[in-house]
Amino acid sequence: MHKRMVSRHWIKWPLMLLALLPVIPKYLTAQELASLLEQIHWERDGAKMVLIPAGQSAIGDQLDGLEQSIPISFNGFYLDQTEVTVGQFKRFATETNYAYPMWDEVAKYSPTNEHPMVYVSWHDAAAYAKWAEKRLPTEAEWEYAARGGLVGKRYPWGNGITHNQANYEGVEGKDQWEFQTAPVGQFEANRYGLYDMAGNVWEWCANPTDPDDYRPIRGGSWHNDTFDLRTAYRTYYPPSFRSLHFGFRCLARYKDHRPQETALPSSENTDGSTTLKLGEDHRPAMIMIPAGTFEMGDNKDDPLGWLEKSRPVHTVTVNAFYMDQTEVTVGQFRQFVETANYQFTRWQEVSKYAPTDRYPMVYVSWYDATAYAKWAEKRLPTEAEWEYAARGGLISKRYPWGDEITSNRANGKGVKGQDQWRKTAPVGQFKANGYGLSDMAGNVWEWCADWYSEDYYDNSPVENPTGASTGLYRILRGGSWLYDVNALRVDYRSLDFPQAANAYTGFRCVKDIPLNERKQQESNPSHSSN
Repeated sequence: MHKRMVSRHWIKWPLMLLALLPVIPKYLTAQELASLLEQIHWERDGAKMVLIPAGQSAIGDQLDGLEQSIPISFNGFYLDQTEVTVGQFKRFATETNYAYPMWDEVAKYSPTNEHPMVYVSWHDAAAYAKWAEKRLPTEAEWEYAARGGLVGKRYPWGNGITHNQANYEGVEGKDQWEFQTAPVGQFEANRYGLYDMAGNVWEWCANPTDPDDYRPIRGGSWHNDTFDLRTAYRTYYPPSFRSLHFGFRCLARYKDHRPQETALPSSENTDGSTTLKLGEDHRPAMIMIPAGTFEMGDNKDDPLGWLEKSRPVHTVTVNAFYMDQTEVTVGQFRQFVETANYQFTRWQEVSKYAPTDRYPMVYVSWYDATAYAKWAEKRLPTEAEWEYAARGGLISKRYPWGDEITSNRANGKGVKGQDQWRKTAPVGQFKANGYGLSDMAGNVWEWCADWYSEDYYDNSPVENPTGASTGLYRILRGGSWLYDVNALRVDYRSLDFPQAANAYTGFRCVKDIPLNERKQQESNPSHSSN
């Protein structure tokens, strides 16, 4: 019951917020807007949870010789936006008749329901998490989330720390809590929208599994100095130990609650199929794609010669951006042509393969797609952005939903199962990926911004690569209705002359976040909206 309700909430709120994008105040930062679009409300305990995107990070100290860092890959997951509060723990204790003997001590250091729960043992935290149908994070998951997408930094926001950023030993600046906890969320969030990942209370983590072993705690507390608040710092206590410095937060698996198991915003037809709802003006919805790091290229090392262009696998980090939920439709492109008086002469060919305004636009060259994107005040995605978005938060999978493909998943070559289109299908006829994007495999190839270069993967920059500076061919991604399943893989790269236009090629657009510069955000992360 609770899982189903959570899944609906995850989808409903982002879509409502997308509709409100034109009226969201311009002074909101990228982090504030990202947190709005990526939060869910957990039914069981009333917690706000934040989607932590899949990616890879070096876990451990990279600066000060604390622990050797190791690279670890993560699937996406949800994490409580704040530490579990006194009010939430009271609700758990009341509903379950949980025997908890230390409320008087809790009141001395966390006096209201909005303060973090303290004096909890690991067993207390694990019991709460089980009741809430969640679990405690592992140390690696905790550290990955605490870093907020930053690489090799001491703290969730960078290498320095002041009392304006966390509640720790002493009183100064924004930190006015000397001998107790602060109410949760009093300091600015990290880039994933998480509060108090440094200071306030230590947070219990899940591992190890032996019931007699010490358990790790992370993050430091109001009583500690800045050394203990470092993201990589680790210490351990017996699982039965309760302290005025100890609290926790919970994690929920992305696998159980990602929206790819629910169709895009649509109406359900009597035959069980769906029809995507577009506005009367054919404006495409856009989805916020969170910033993250991933392994780009053929992760499976499959023995297929045409995947050589997809090697070697290399680490890439991309900033957050918006992406069209669907491929640009005939109706959307027609609106552009009429509004901009753009010279386009292939409508007769288009109608043979994409017969109505709800179908993806075809017979567009790279130049046509770029012209549309400029008119729409957007741009074409880079190849790295496209693949990162197509993966939908999954790691090392062949397709946007996993390693296997059937005709119920995408419009590829042939007619079978849910794929009943010999040519293009109206956009949004198949279930979306983990980010809510439709048709990232099949239907039509999609132009990317990049020039193709044979050795670019060997020399690609890590951060926001944009492709070769020049070349003969532009990149295409995603496969189409004319191609078999191998071409529909998220890592497969095709290429064509930028002037080429045919019945199986279209595009979708992305948009940069037009807010404060990212460097300023990293040095002074913003407070996320409630």
